[in-house]
Amino acid sequence: TFALIMTIPGIPMFLSGEEFGDLHDLDPKDWRLKMLDPVDFHRAEAAGHKELLGRVKQLIRLRTSHKALHRNEVEFFGLNNGFHPLFDKDEGERVFAYCRTGGQPLGSSDQVIVVANCGKHDFPSFEIEWPWNDATLNEHGGINQTLPIISNSKAKLTLHPYQIRIFTT
Repeated sequence: TFALIMTIPGIPMFLSGEEFGDLHDLDPKDWRLKMLDPVDFHRAEAAGHKELLGRVKQLIRLRTSHKALHRNEVEFFGLNNGFHPLFDKDEGERVFAYCRTGGQPLGSSDQVIVVANCGKHDFPSFEIEWPWNDATLNEHGGINQTLPIISNSKAKLTLHPYQIRIFTT
């Protein structure tokens, strides 16, 4: 979710400790107790939590440094108006794609591209229309996967369950 929070328009907000996976130890249904639940900073050192914090830091750097993320333009692309054709079905593929265009035509340089799989399906090779044919891509906050293979205005990329991939041109 951090990848989406940091790439959608508006002010990104998350609660203290979420950036490294801190949990609420008290009853979350009782808002009075929730307000008394302090952040446990020791959890930032736990297995997996350091890695999460490192990725969130990368996303914060991207958010604060990329000029397309300082503007509000968003354009969905590559699928059926940006969404997988089965997105709304009960067991459908929850894949969508959008670009923070920075006010430039889709496919221009200096854009932020987000391809999200918010469902349980695994896509070893997912194909999507891709207007950045000759662009050099950089991935941000990822897990060191192979960059998309781009050919004939289409890209093939791996999308694991609940994975969001962010690229810049």
